[in-house]
Amino acid sequence: VNHGILFSVEFVMMLKALINSVLEYQSEYTKKSFVSYYQRIRTTRDFRRKIIMVLEKVEKTEISEIGQLSSMLLESQHIAPIVDQVKYLLELLEGDLSLIYSEHNNLLVTVLTVLGLLLAVWQVILAL
Repeated sequence: VNHGILFSVEFVMMLKALINSVLEYQSEYTKKSFVSYYQRIRTTRDFRRKIIMVLEKVEKTEISEIGQLSSMLLESQHIAPIVDQVKYLLELLEGDLSLIYSEHNNLLVTVLTVLGLLLAVWQVILAL
């Protein structure tokens, strides 16, 4: 049966479970300590991918076609604020990913600059 109160309740609980799984994973993600830069990038990108997949599942559901009962259930379960929280989390995660890349690039540029300076000093010493 694809209609009725049971279908609506099941649908709303599925959305809530998906969103809560992302929030639960986020709390585990913040507790992790990363050994290397590449592990940190990989884990962050995987978490970002998971959030995007959950948001796509939530937003693909056409709530207007489900009916008034499902809309009332979504409001009573406070799904919209939780979805907004997950979207905000995604924005923060993308900012974190950008910061990780920037830190790595800054370190690389600094190392190359110091090596260039050392090479220039070595050439001056050899020229004397």
